[in-house]
Amino acid sequence: MREVASTEAPVVMAAETAAMTAALTAVRGHRVGRIVGGDAGGWLVDYPGNPHGPLPARTTMRADDVATAALGAEALLVFDEERSDRPIVVGLLAPQASVAHAPAVEAVVDGERLVYTASRELVLRCGKASVTLTSDGAVRIRGTDVLSRASATNRIRGGNVQIN
Repeated sequence: MREVASTEAPVVMAAETAAMTAALTAVRGHRVGRIVGGDAGGWLVDYPGNPHGPLPARTTMRADDVATAALGAEALLVFDEERSDRPIVVGLLAPQASVAHAPAVEAVVDGERLVYTASRELVLRCGKASVTLTSDGAVRIRGTDVLSRASATNRIRGGNVQIN
């Protein structure tokens, strides 16, 4: 092993510092993270792949927006000097609407009229029975036993009517 001369020491230290900084500058661009703690004075954020754990973050937002942010809210993060330990919250993301996770709709009928609207398809389902309305105008009625009864005229009209 060779000895490092005192004139080489700054070069070796600079190389070690550059290597440590390189580990911190791995974040380029932006990330979507979450607010995991904090108060009106500032937030703690975390993001996927964060090697440091929750970090204090600076923000570009107004103080009253910071105070009202919900714990767990998604945030758009950029990084000061591309360092993974220096997140900056650029803004909060609105929750994503999801049809699969949409809350159940309950309607109270007042005896007048009830209208549900869907852009692609509307399905009413109860057990093995269903009524499906599609945006192309199709109406499908399915069930183990389907009864059509009228006290006056029961009309069936169509370009083509098929029975069985």
